[in-house]
Amino acid sequence: MLSILKGEFRKIFTSKSLIVCVSILGGMAFLNAFSTYLLYSGFGLLGDSAPEVIERPFREILLGSMTSNSFFILLSVFLAIWNLRDYTTGSIKNMIAKGCSRNSIYFAKYIVTLVVTLAYTLVNALVTVGFSAIFMKFTGGFTFEVFEFFMLDIFMVLTLATVYFGFIMLTQKLAPAIIINLMLGSVIQIICVVIDLIVNSETMLFQTLHLETAITMTLGGSSLSSAILQGIFNTPEIGANFMLHMLIVCVIYIALFITVSYLVNRKKEY
Repeated sequence: MLSILKGEFRKIFTSKSLIVCVSILGGMAFLNAFSTYLLYSGFGLLGDSAPEVIERPFREILLGSMTSNSFFILLSVFLAIWNLRDYTTGSIKNMIAKGCSRNSIYFAKYIVTLVVTLAYTLVNALVTVGFSAIFMKFTGGFTFEVFEFFMLDIFMVLTLATVYFGFIMLTQKLAPAIIINLMLGSVIQIICVVIDLIVNSETMLFQTLHLETAITMTLGGSSLSSAILQGIFNTPEIGANFMLHMLIVCVIYIALFITVSYLVNRKKEY
């Protein structure tokens, strides 16, 4: 198991797709920070009424680093390309022939997936805060409450990575894996919105089952997307109950996708 893990990490750091994804990630962080600066400065159309210093809540900048579509698209595409590299090249047959068990290969890839996703998320947050600091001044700070929601968001991103990994290992085909992971989130979001509109429950918001929406909700009322959610639905209070609810949802997702993909992977022939 340890030798397989070392091999998987070696493949990651020699992967050209990693360099491409990190470069795109940095470029998108810069563009987001610059576009936010242009937006709040009025595109230069406000004249003397434009603020000399643009101020944005630190919480919104930090937690907002995990709310863009590009963040999830890059993650899902990279995980598909990297995890399926051995399957598309046929290297998986050589690994099994050398005595590597299917279980060891599966869990080694999953562990590396989680480590890479964690590093990807932290680097994204760092470059987002860094570029934002160039164009604007932060209000508030890194409080314990912000830290709690930041940890919750990271856990939800790791859960999404598990969902991506589950479909990747279920299909073991590059194109279907990417298509499913890119399209499924939108489909689930639409279904959850329809259910919320029909049920109109005061105690349960089904959109929290769509993890990307739940991550957006942790921003509070300062973002446009959060304000829209609060205006349309009975958005639950973003506090301890919400955090506990999302932890339970994430654990269920992880258990479900790991169990199903693991059992299917054991029966596949190469």
